[in-house]
Order: sequence, then C-alpha cells, then structure tokens
Amino acid sequence: MTHRLTAALLAIAFALPTFAQPLADRVPADALLYAGWAGAGPDNAAFQGSNTRALIDDIGLADSLTRLFDDAASAMIAEGEEDGAAAVIAARDIAKATWAYPCALFIPAEVDPDDGPSVAIIWQVGDRGQALGAQLDALIQDAPPNAPVKWYREGDLLVFAYGFAGDTPVLTAPAQSLAQHAAFTAALKSTRAHNAFVGFVNLQTILDAADDLAEHDADPQQLETWRKWRDALGLDGFKLALMTAAFTGKDFEVNVFVDAPAPRTGLAGLLDGKPLTDDELHPIPATATWMNAWRFDLADVMKRVRAAAEKIGPDAVDTLNRGVLTGSALAGVDLEKTLIQGLGSAWMIYTDPAVVGPGGYGFCLVNPLRDPFAVKAALTSLETTANHLMASGMGGPGEGGPSLKFSVIEQDEIEIHSLATPLFAPSWAVADGNLYVALFPQAIVMADIFAKQDGRSIVTSPKFQQVRRQLGHADDATGVMFVDLPATAPATYQQFMMLTQFVGGAIAMFSDNPPPMIVPPLGKVLPYLAPAGQVAWVDDAGYHSRTVSPFMGAMFLSPQAFADTTMVAPLSAGVMLPALGAARRTARQMQANTQLRGIHQAQVMYAQSNQGKFTNDISDLTEGNFFTVEYALSPESGKTPPAGYDQWPEEQRRDWVRKNASFILVPNLTDDLDTERIAGFVRPEDSDPDRGSVVYNDNHVVYETDMAAIRELLKKQNNGLTMEDMTRMQENAGD
Repeated sequence: MTHRLTAALLAIAFALPTFAQPLADRVPADALLYAGWAGAGPDNAAFQGSNTRALIDDIGLADSLTRLFDDAASAMIAEGEEDGAAAVIAARDIAKATWAYPCALFIPAEVDPDDGPSVAIIWQVGDRGQALGAQLDALIQDAPPNAPVKWYREGDLLVFAYGFAGDTPVLTAPAQSLAQHAAFTAALKSTRAHNAFVGFVNLQTILDAADDLAEHDADPQQLETWRKWRDALGLDGFKLALMTAAFTGKDFEVNVFVDAPAPRTGLAGLLDGKPLTDDELHPIPATATWMNAWRFDLADVMKRVRAAAEKIGPDAVDTLNRGVLTGSALAGVDLEKTLIQGLGSAWMIYTDPAVVGPGGYGFCLVNPLRDPFAVKAALTSLETTANHLMASGMGGPGEGGPSLKFSVIEQDEIEIHSLATPLFAPSWAVADGNLYVALFPQAIVMADIFAKQDGRSIVTSPKFQQVRRQLGHADDATGVMFVDLPATAPATYQQFMMLTQFVGGAIAMFSDNPPPMIVPPLGKVLPYLAPAGQVAWVDDAGYHSRTVSPFMGAMFLSPQAFADTTMVAPLSAGVMLPALGAARRTARQMQANTQLRGIHQAQVMYAQSNQGKFTNDISDLTEGNFFTVEYALSPESGKTPPAGYDQWPEEQRRDWVRKNASFILVPNLTDDLDTERIAGFVRPEDSDPDRGSVVYNDNHVVYETDMAAIRELLKKQNNGLTMEDMTRMQENAGD
C-alpha cells in the first residue's frame, strides 16, 4: 500500500509543481497549501504558442518519458515484481492526466494532532474520470479496509482524498472557496491574468495550526516557550506566500510574492534591505555570462537575533552569548565585532569566460566591505585555526603523510590565501576594500585587475540591459540575477546530461532496453535559448520576485543550477583526497584538538580582563560563559553533564567541572605567546596514555605521539610539577 501511494504521489508531483490551474472555486478558503495547473491541452492557448511547447514537441520529450516509465515497469516484471510494475504503469497514466488536464492539490486547515494533515487532488478530466479512477484503484487496492483513502467523481471532476474521515466533505462550495479569499485574490492581482501555475501557502493558518498542535501536545512551559519564540521572531508578520507561472508570448515567467506588510519586525524585518545601486554592481564585468547580486546584512541579522533573544528571556541571551564566545574562542578573534560587523551588505557572484573559462567552477564571490582591516584579521585568524587543525589531524610530510593547509600567494600586489587540493584551490583575498572568494586564485587575480582598471561593468552590457528592461524594477531591486544562456549552456549541458543519465542508466541496468534519450542534443536546444534573469524587490506589501526565461526549465542550463549539486561533490573530493593517507587520525582526536585550542583562546580572552594572567580554575571559564560545560569534555572521555546540571547551585557546578573536565590547565601562566611553553593538555585518563593533544601558549595545538617527552618538558617548565600534580591542583582549585 505504501509503495503504491508513494508512486501515485510521485507521479502527481512530477507534473503539478510545474503548472497548475486555480480550480480554486472548489478548494476551502482556509487551506494550508494549494497548487493547481491549467493543463497542457488545446484550451491552454498560451502554452500552445510558447517555446516550451515547441521544444517539447521538437525533442519528443513525452515519448521519452513514457518509455522511461515503461522500461522501469519491464525491469520490475523481469525481477518478478508484477504488482510493482502495475503501480508504475498506473503512475505513468496518472502523470499523463495530470499534465494534460486542469488539476489542483490542496491540504485543508484541519490537522489531526494524531494522524497529521490530509491531502486532496482534483482533476477536471470530464468523461475520462472513470479510466483515471481505474488507475487509482490499481494503486490503492491493497489499502486496509478502514484506511482513510478514497476517490470519487463529482460532475466533470475526479477527486482523490487521503486522510478525510468517513463522509467528511472534501470539496467546498464556490461561495466559501479559496477563490473568494480576500488576501489570495488580492495577491493574484499583481500577477498575470492567465497563470499556468498557481501555488499558495497560507502561512498564518500554518502558524495557527502549530499553535493548536502545541496546545494539544506540549506542556504549559513548552507552550509558553513556543509563543515567546513566535512573538520574538515576528512570525506573525508573514501572512501568505504565492507563486505563479505563466507563458508570456514565447517566454516563461515565474512570480513569487510573500505577504509581509510593513512595518516589519523580527525576521520579517530582514526584507527591508536597501536597493542595490549600479555602483555596487560595478565589480561585475560586462563580459560576465552569469551573475547574481543580493542584499544580505549579517550584522543586521545578528542585531535581530539578539533582540529576539532579549524578548525570550535571560536564558536565551545567555545561550546566544555562550555560542558567540565559544566560536570566538575557537577562532581566536571576536567574530561579532570583526567578521560579522565588518562584512558589507551587498553580495555578488559571477562567472566570466575571461577569468577561468566557461562554466560554474570559475565563479568569483565579491563583497564590498565595511571594515576591510577587521575582516582580513578575522579570516586570517580563522585560517590559522584551520591550519592547526589540519596539521594536528594529518601528520604532514614529516610523518609520511600529506600536508593540507592554506598558504599565501603574492600575485600582482594581491595577497591571496589558498588551500591547495588535487581538484580545486579554494581561495580568498581582501583587496581594494573588497572580499574575494573563488575556487581558484586566478579568478581573484582577474577580478581585482578588473576592479583596478575601472572597466565596463555588467550594467553597461546590452544583454543585461535588455533583460533588466524585461524584468522591470531596476531602481528598487534588492536582488538581481542575469544569465546569458546561449553562452553558459554548452558547459552546463554536460553536467545536466550526467544527472539525467544517472536515472536512465540505473533503470537500463535492470532492463533489456537501452535508456531513452531524455536530454535532447544540444543543437536542438540552442535555437530556443536567450538571455534570462530574475529581479527581487520589497515594498510595503512584502517581498516580490520575477523570473523570465525562454522556456520552462531553461534555468537548469545556468551555472547557478549546479552550484549545490555537481560542484559540491568534486569540491569535497578535492579537499578530502589528501586526507586518505591520514586515516589513522580519528575524528575524535581532531575534535579534542579543536576544543583544547578553544579553551586556550578562552584563557587569552580571560587574561584581557585580568592583567594578562590566566586562571588556574577551569570553572571560571565555564561560569564566565567563555564556553559551555560540554566543551570542557573531550569526545574520547565519553562524559556528559549530569541531568539537571544547569539547575545546580553555582559552587556545585564548579566542583563538578573541576573534577571532570577533560582538559587540564597548566597553572600560573600569563599571555606571553611563548611558542614552546605548554599551556594545557588532555587529562591522562581521558586519552591514550602514549599520545594526546597539547596546546602551547601561542595557541597552536599538536597531537603529540611521545607523551613521555611531554611529561618531562612539563616538569622542566613547572618546577617539577607532574601531569598528575596539575590534574589534582585543578580538581581542588576551589579548596
């Protein structure tokens, strides 16, 4: 039963997210979610005259997809899974009907706390309802007798419902339908008159449903906590979200609207960014074939998070401060004051064939900085931390293993920090007031050369200007994206083929038939391509975005479509391959190194307020919120704080930390940056007796493999005190 329902829903989902017709006059007005499509039949004149329809016919996509379903069914029959094959065939026919006819999917507002939400799907199939119903029967025939699943016909509609108990009505009368919902109809007025797809999420109703579930399941304290979070984050400021798609002439247009009326507070206030200016877009060359620029102010995010924490209460503020202090201790720098407040609010990423060649791997990220000096110092400190971690975890060439670290490259008066790996060299630099990040240092060099030469920027490109006019909102855009699809398609086409071949090839391995050619030859696609783009803006009503492309799915041929898929795997491989020779270093050892370095960094921060002196009592650091008690316990120790620890009296908490902390502080030290003086080590019983993590007073950590030598060095540096002596001193620091 589960497999059959899954196949049905997948078939429907395959078609529904792309197009829909409202059919909103039969959907309840308070529906949580609604999606509908007008059908790809002869009555959809806009679709019939579009590039999308022409391309589908030209490449025979319908036949290829049908064959993909048929081959999957044949493979199941060959394996003796006749029931599964029948489900696949039924799913194929349902997908065809979903594509061809007007249909809608919705989730009603009433959510059963025990059984979860219901879902209904409507097809306007006329006299084909009985045939489609037969396919639904094939999918749900194994359902238990009392399962809440059914289908029935009502006029020219076929209705499939899951989760509706007994005779509970599924459809609603037109007068009480979503078509009469004031906010829904008002939002639709800002989009096309003849939308092919309409998707609607009633955010306010979802929040109300969450309230109901909390009242049903949560205890009074949890309920109060939820309500505080809801208020502090300003979630009530989000009313609804609407997405529409339409065929406009030959093109395909998608509009998104989030109803978040001004004045906005909490998270909704993040929408209130200033429009991007042409001067801010200047770092992007006119020859860029793909660019994306957006407004994102990390300092404002932090400010709003703090404001939310203050509304929630002291515990939330304390948790936030602990997190920031722990991160800063690990990084060796005040992350909030340097990095977060030093970054700018305008972000840009682009690819340019003149930089590293065509394709997404040659991208360059640019952020005009508020405080270049602070950001460079913060990133350099983070880089040092990363280098120490990689060195302590991998051994390096001196121990017969590889070396993985950031190095500094001087090129054309730019100081580029680069991590060399077999496939990529992730790099960053701060130059001329900008932060540059790229997969290769060459991209940063070319980006900085362009900025210094004051060359022609993207705003002067005729293609960019054409797309900008088509999109509108050039003066109030908080985000803009442009892609020259005829230029980017040849590179991204290969990646797209690889992804689709994964599906077709997997099926073909269990079938006697060769896989269908779902992706057409590039030469058949190129005639339909043209520059495309997206714009986002904010007004008193909320957030808006508009995307225009030559046909549905064309954006898959832009570098952005593969930023999170094809790029991630090889980049990860490029970073991880050098570590294969260091497999003997475990993740737990590296985590201990990280924690020990963070604890020493907390000592440095403590000393800044204590005349340069370190504390001998590790509980001063936990009670001072430099890091949490969990941070004082190594992963190798297997220790966790006792239940109710946070409610203990302070002195009881201190005593537990002193006696159980996995990391021992060498006593009576100052912040002298001595590179040879040991400042801390892992408690002997919490680590391997022959090796362990050691932090030195300049904050570098080494996973030492000769602990006998470390013991002797400690005695020499501390007037004969042994590891065991220092451990007892820490345990009794409160006496």
